[in-house]
Amino acid sequence: MAFIGSLADRLAIRERYASYADASTAKDEDAYLACFHADAVRIGQGAEVRGIEALRESWRAVWQILDRMAFFSEVGSTVVDGDRAAAHVNCREIIVLKGGEVWKVVGRYDDELVREGDGWVFARREYTMLIDEKALAAAQG
Repeated sequence: MAFIGSLADRLAIRERYASYADASTAKDEDAYLACFHADAVRIGQGAEVRGIEALRESWRAVWQILDRMAFFSEVGSTVVDGDRAAAHVNCREIIVLKGGEVWKVVGRYDDELVREGDGWVFARREYTMLIDEKALAAAQG
């Protein structure tokens, strides 16, 4: 996996990922939305969401069924090209649904980021679930 670009840019992108994980764990809608460009696209689980207002609606819909979440991520690649970057992150999510059921998954985000002011924000995020522990356990009987 590649890590290309200035250390300052790669650190700022890593901090964006950390901010996203913290916002998700803290259930902080404003901090979550601050991670995205105004015209951002988020793709995952069969849905595509475009723009901040649609991201806000999606966030609120998700939190209608979730009680809490722990979100951890590790950057696997960052390639900076001027004011644009491509990166991916692997994430571990431990989710507690409102009824108390626990759902544990591992996923991957493939991302495009853009420089905005002094930092970086997501322009496009595409999520792929890699491991669903509940589905694996059910398949094993």
